Formats: sequence, structure tokens, C-alpha cells
Amino acid sequence: MSTRSKATRLSGPRLLRSVWRRKLPILALLAIAVPAIAIAILLGFGGGGADGPPRALIIDQLSLTQPNPAFAAEATTMLNDAGYEVDYVPGEEATIALYRGLPSYGYDFIFFRAHAGRLMEDGEFTEFTYLFTAEPYTPLKYVEEQFDGLLKVVAYSPEAYLDGEAFFGIPGAFVTDAMEGDFGGATVVLMGCDILRAEEMAEAFVEKGAGAVVGWDEAVSAAHTDAATLNLLRRILDGETSVQAATAATMEELGPDPYYDAVMVAYPPEE
Repeated sequence: MSTRSKATRLSGPRLLRSVWRRKLPILALLAIAVPAIAIAILLGFGGGGADGPPRALIIDQLSLTQPNPAFAAEATTMLNDAGYEVDYVPGEEATIALYRGLPSYGYDFIFFRAHAGRLMEDGEFTEFTYLFTAEPYTPLKYVEEQFDGLLKVVAYSPEAYLDGEAFFGIPGAFVTDAMEGDFGGATVVLMGCDILRAEEMAEAFVEKGAGAVVGWDEAVSAAHTDAATLNLLRRILDGETSVQAATAATMEELGPDPYYDAVMVAYPPEE
């Protein structure tokens, strides 16, 4: 049984095969950049087609760690009620191939319920962040993209990395240089930690055609990012004047994350 009545399965060449799951997660601890073995730490939780209805996509990479099926169910209900078709990708199918084709799939909303990590170099955190995929890392795949810095190695902890439990992660350069197509004005919501600490990742999505990007400026807890994202979505669907205004109103109502003080921000800023 699916988490929502009108959501559709993903099939065929447009998207990778997707199996409905009632799982959704949140958590992660660190990521290691390649080829320099730099480290990115995750401290907290981790345009529709012209011929049919508007469409939304929920990528739930977090379903591999801490499930929250209520988030996908409630988001889908709100979107369905507003006339959207909704696709859902469970955690194990958040792969490089999926990410690569995202701009060309014609979605109006894309929710990345995915871990993100900060790069650490010489023992210090940088402002650069990476989105996690669920695709296990191997040095034998995507060799050229790894060499060019378009893919990184990420892991949930140093111990996990040493045990060989690592995954591919994507920096902003992957969005601009490896993703195919154009987002066509889509709204992109990045729900993981620190992802808008700097503007690099948001700028990459906008350069690739996104109309607006929303994310967090610090580490964020699972409960807060889920609640804030639903609040944001409700405001946008209710006709808030802009994504930026909806983001500000969400923060005014809910406030920063109570554990990490993360603030949800929108890019580009409202003029």
C-alpha cells in the first residue's frame, strides 16, 4: 500500500525503477572527500511538463537510517490536494543515475530528504557541503568524475568509512557539470544539515535552472526539518507571495532548530 493515494511509481527510462516503501530516515555523521581523504562531518540529521498536471518528487535517501513515513504521507496529501502528481524514491534508489537526470524529468518541486556533510581539510571545517546518495562507493566507478572532483566519498562516521561503508556524494560541481537538462524553474528543497551554510550548492541549482532553493544554514534535527518543510510547503501551496516569503514566515512561526539553532533560508534572497 502506498503512502499516498495519487502518487505514482517511477518506471521506464525517465527515472530508475522505484518500489514503494513506508520507510524514511534522518542521521549521518561524516563524509570523506576524494581524492584527498578530506572529511565532511554531518552533525545533525542528516518544472512540470507542459502537457500534464504539475509534478513533485520526494527523494528519501534518509529512509536508510531513520524512518518517518508521516512526512512523505502528509507532503503527498497536500500536493495531491493542490493538483500535483507525486513520485517517491526510497533511500536505496537515491543513486548517481537518478541525480544525474533530475533536471530533465520535469518536476515543479523536488524534495531532497537526504543527508548532507561539510568538508573538513587540515582538521578544520570548510563551508563546502555535499549531498549523500545511497550508492556504495567504489574507486572503479565514475573514475573520470571522481578525478575531476564531481563526485566525493561520504560516510556516516569515521568508523564506517574505515569499515568500507562509504557512499558517493555530490558537490555543487556535479549539479552544474554532470546533471543533464534544466530544472525549468522548479523549487528545490534541500532538507539536510548545513547545505545552505554557503551559497555554493544553491547557486549550482539555480545555475541549472531552479527557480528557488531552500535549505538550512547549520546542522538540523530530523523532527525540525520535517516539520519546517511541511509548514513551508503548506504556505507555498496556499499562495504565499514567494518561496522566500514562505520561508521567512515558516521561521517566524517555528523558529530555529531547538537543538542546533539552524535557520531555514531561501536562495536567491528576495529583492
